[in-house]
Amino acid sequence: MKKIIINPHNCSREELEELKNYLSDNSWDFKDIEEEKQSSLKEENITYIKKIINKYGSFTTADVEADSSPCIASVGNGRNVSQLVESFYLGYAEVVTYVHDTETNTDLVPYEDFDEDVIADIMSLTEDWEADQLQTEKRIS
Repeated sequence: MKKIIINPHNCSREELEELKNYLSDNSWDFKDIEEEKQSSLKEENITYIKKIINKYGSFTTADVEADSSPCIASVGNGRNVSQLVESFYLGYAEVVTYVHDTETNTDLVPYEDFDEDVIADIMSLTEDWEADQLQTEKRIS
């Protein structure tokens, strides 16, 4: 098998996507190293999130006094619909759907189903949760 190495810094995002589509359409077997790195980082972050929740228990954005909840989707155009991640459990998070600030639905979503940017936001909240719990442990001792 031939190997192709593409330096993504030498082309635009559009050119890179065009090349990847061409290779895929013509049955070339290739790997995108940047995507593999992102996937690996996402997996590491999910492992950390689960480890902290396993150790200290589930938490909410209110528990860590977050300025905002991680946002999955937000649509305006008169409807004002938002999907926010607000509670965090061992294997999944609770996503709340709001329409005009009124809660209309909740879903339990595995961490693996979230995009990398949402996982990064959850990771930050998890770090805050861990810090709060460590502070509580110090006060108790």
